[in-house]
Amino acid sequence: MDFDLRTLSGLAYLDAVTTLLQRARSEQPTAGLWEAADFQWWWRKPRDTDSWDQLFWFDTSGSPVAAAVVTDWGGSFALDVIVLPSVDLGREVSRRGLEMLGGVVSTIEVLVDDRDTFMASLLTDADLHRGRTRMPLLGCRPGRARTCRAYQLDTPC
Repeated sequence: MDFDLRTLSGLAYLDAVTTLLQRARSEQPTAGLWEAADFQWWWRKPRDTDSWDQLFWFDTSGSPVAAAVVTDWGGSFALDVIVLPSVDLGREVSRRGLEMLGGVVSTIEVLVDDRDTFMASLLTDADLHRGRTRMPLLGCRPGRARTCRAYQLDTPC
């Protein structure tokens, strides 16, 4: 399947990432780290990265299927790699996202669900260092506790 790579910023980025996360949750209710509402909530605080070009992949119908999104957390930058469960773009999205940040920020952090061994191996192959601390994921139903780890890459900037 062919995908169209686009860059979006501002409200266009927020709309696309919201749609993508809603689609991801619809495809697989327990996959992924983020809800669409998370990005909406983060938007209330202006950040430099709101105006950055974020990478999005769209299918032939014009719907987002994947994204590499950067968020400035004030002292660190997070790269969120978001891919629909039905699409095989994880390797490309993570590679392009890391390339986008290389030389721009000094520290890149990527949160990965402990169950996502594919993404963990991709990041390890890209020389990101696995953090020691596990963080609980909020919003999990009782008895379904999940954790994630931060993978970090320090870049010359």
